[in-house]
Amino acid sequence: MDRLKDEVEYRKSQGLKQLSKEQVCELFKNLGYILEVSDPCYYTGLYMTGDRAGTSYPAVSYRILEASSKRSAFHVDSDRGKNYQEMQKLRHEVFFSTARAVCDL
Repeated sequence: MDRLKDEVEYRKSQGLKQLSKEQVCELFKNLGYILEVSDPCYYTGLYMTGDRAGTSYPAVSYRILEASSKRSAFHVDSDRGKNYQEMQKLRHEVFFSTARAVCDL
């Protein structure tokens, strides 16, 4: 099976909700964050442990910035309030894919 399709199906089977890139960006925006999609980082994701250990998939990641400061959401001085906690939770509940890769939030 195609590795991209296999990964999308696996994430759905684990309860993650597949959304469009625009929908995910809007969810982040509502929490005060920017998903910086203009500078993608493509790579090969690889499971290191568990049932899928050794399984790889095409992946892409984007920077997550605080809208207010334009600083990385994970910078030492970034806000760690309620919206940060919600954003972290969201990263484990939704995903999107492009024609080439699954986005690792």
